[in-house]
Amino acid sequence: MGVALAAILAAVGLAAWVNLACAATAGALGACAMAYDWRLKRIPVIGPLTMGACRGLSLLLGAAARDPASLNHLLILLTALCLSLYIAAITLIAAGETRRRSLRLIRWGPPAAMIALLVAVSLPTGGFLLFVPAYGVEELWVVTCTLMILAAGTSFAAAERLRGVPPVATVQRTIGQLIRNLLLVHAAVAGGMGHGLIAVALLAAWPASAMLARRFYAS
Repeated sequence: MGVALAAILAAVGLAAWVNLACAATAGALGACAMAYDWRLKRIPVIGPLTMGACRGLSLLLGAAARDPASLNHLLILLTALCLSLYIAAITLIAAGETRRRSLRLIRWGPPAAMIALLVAVSLPTGGFLLFVPAYGVEELWVVTCTLMILAAGTSFAAAERLRGVPPVATVQRTIGQLIRNLLLVHAAVAGGMGHGLIAVALLAAWPASAMLARRFYAS
């Protein structure tokens, strides 16, 4: 615990070197991570929501490092919220991955979050393309929407595979796929914000991570 606290304090100090918004976000992220590991992961619903908050705050940390003013942008906040709910839903699914059980409505959590994010990022008048110059906007919009549709579609297919009482192996493979979908989401976000090389790198990592998952369990 002491080592973890020292590492978090060092991270907050480095974030403060960038700007105060970055430091505050890093502090909140560190607090959520420690709270989850300390006790919250054992509490139903609260634990998964805390894990989800860690993912949303990690996105906000990057946004704060790029431009503190972006934390006031509704789209950035909605994206962080959708990613938080997405990871929270995956965490709920993974909570009982070692035994067979009916997932009922839980399995629809990830696709619901992806569809909400798709609506947010794909709006030509309100999506991530507000952050890039006018040149090439139509092309970027098409790429961003395509990647988000792919992420939403694969999440929906994953939910279908979890129908009824799925085998443990199916649940575990599906969790891995849902986690890998984050690469598609971040590629869409990076592309929509004009960071083409980063988007390409993230997209290339998607099939690579699927190959690695054959030897290393994703979660």
